[in-house]
Amino acid sequence: MRTEAMPPLPTYSMSPEAMLDRFRALEAAHPDLVEIRDIGDSAAKVNGAGGHDIWAVVLTDEHATGPKSVIGHLGAVHGSELVAPTLLTEFAEQVVGGFGRDAQSTHLLRNREIHIIPMVNPDGVVQTRAMLSGDPKGSYGRPNANGVNINRNFPVGWGGNGADVDRNSGNYRGPAPASEPETRAVTEYFGAHRPSMFVDWHNYGEQNLYSWGESKHAGPVTDAQRSVAERVSSINGYEAIHSSDLYPTSGGTTDWAHATFGATALTIESGSEAFWTDAEYDKVRRANMPVLFDAANIADAPVRSSRGPAISPPNRWVDGNDAKVGAWAYSAGQQIAGAELLYDASAAPGSGIPLVASDGAFDSEGEGVELDLGRRRGPKDGLVYVRALHADGTWGALSAGWMRNPNPPAPGYAPGVTPET
Repeated sequence: MRTEAMPPLPTYSMSPEAMLDRFRALEAAHPDLVEIRDIGDSAAKVNGAGGHDIWAVVLTDEHATGPKSVIGHLGAVHGSELVAPTLLTEFAEQVVGGFGRDAQSTHLLRNREIHIIPMVNPDGVVQTRAMLSGDPKGSYGRPNANGVNINRNFPVGWGGNGADVDRNSGNYRGPAPASEPETRAVTEYFGAHRPSMFVDWHNYGEQNLYSWGESKHAGPVTDAQRSVAERVSSINGYEAIHSSDLYPTSGGTTDWAHATFGATALTIESGSEAFWTDAEYDKVRRANMPVLFDAANIADAPVRSSRGPAISPPNRWVDGNDAKVGAWAYSAGQQIAGAELLYDASAAPGSGIPLVASDGAFDSEGEGVELDLGRRRGPKDGLVYVRALHADGTWGALSAGWMRNPNPPAPGYAPGVTPET
C-alpha cells in the first residue's frame, strides 16, 4: 500500500498489457523488422494465480541474411524497477522507425539481432504499480510471486555471497538454481541465441557494473569487461564499477551470461533514487538511449571496439569537381594511425579502402580522414561504414553513414536521441 512518503505512479510506467500493445503495433507496422515471442509464464501464472506471459522481442531485418552479432537486453528483473520496460520499448520504436532513413538504425537492423526481454518480472511490476496507485492489495514487487529475487536465482554462482536463504529477505535466492519460471525463461531463451553483448537494466545508482558480482578477482577477463563499462560511462556519464566492489552478489544475470556465453555483460543501474518520477525518467532516457544504440553497434567485438578510437559518421561532399567522403577520428592518449571505408559491415578490420589524413599525416589524437571517391559509386543503397585505427594496432567501432541521401530522407535527429514531442 502506498504511503504518503511514496510518490504516485509515474505516467512513464506501463502495465504488461500496455507494453505488449505498443510492441504489437510496432510488429504490425514493420513485420519484417520486429517479431514478438512468448517465451514463458510468470510465477503467478504457473501457480494458477493469474499472472502473465513473458515476452521477448527480436529486432532485425529478416531480409538481410549475412552474419549478425547478437545483443541481449533484460528489463524489470526486479518488478519494482519500472524504468527499463519503457526505455527498451522506446528504443525499439526509435531504431525501427529509423530503418531506411537513419544510417545507424539501418546498419543495426541489417547487421545485428537485438533481443529484448523488456519485463522479466511482470507480476512484480503489477504489484508495484498497484502499490503506487494506492491499491491496498499492492506491494513492493522486487521479488517474483514466489518471493524470490530473480537476480539471485541464476545457476552460475548460485548460493554464494549476497544471496539469502531467508524467504522474507529481499535477496532470497530460491530453493534451487533456476528454480523460478522467470529465470528459466531467460536462460532457455538466450541459451538458444547466445549473445556476445548482454545488458541487464536496473535502477538506481548511475553505475555501470561489470563482472564479477561475488569475486574481486582481477585479471584479463575483468579488465576486458571494464573497458566496455568505461566506454558506456563515456556516453551516459555513470561510474564504471566492478560489481563486487559495490556489494557482493551471486546467482545474478550478468555473471551467468558472461560465464555461459563469454558475453560482455553489464548491469546498468540507471538514474537516481528519484526514478519513480517522470522528470527522472526523462534524464535516464536522454543519458541511455545513445547507450542502447552504441551497445548494439559494438556487439560484433565489444572489447576491441571499446579500446579502439572513435570516429564520426562518414560524410560525402564535393570539392570542386571531386566527390569525397570523410570523417573525424579521435582518441584519448594515443595517436590515430589510420582509417578505412567499408561497404560491408562484416568485413575484417583492415580490409577496407584506406582513408588518408586530411592534413597529410597521422600524427595526433584527432584526425580528419578522407578519400577521393573518383569513380567509386559505393553500394546500391549508399550505406557505407568507417572505422579508425589506434597507434597500438587496435581498430575501433564502425560508424555508418550515407554516401548519398536515402529515400525517404533521414529523420531530423541523431541516432539514440529521442526527438522532442
